[in-house]
Amino acid sequence: MNDGGAEANGASEGDIAYAKARADSGAMNPFTVMRHCLYAADSAKFGSMLTDRARATFDEWQAAEVPEGG
Repeated sequence: MNDGGAEANGASEGDIAYAKARADSGAMNPFTVMRHCLYAADSAKFGSMLTDRARATFDEWQAAEVPEGG
């Protein structure tokens, strides 16, 4: 169920899909998913919650998900 809260808080559907897919694959525990969602919503405020590698990987994935010109 999406009530628009994620979009309103800065996390896109794609960011949430990424976190859920990683969590479903067993790659991330629920707290790591939460940290990624918070980072997606406000990277300046929550950037310190992720390791440098996790931030870089997430940022690379996020950049690849953005369509050209958008």
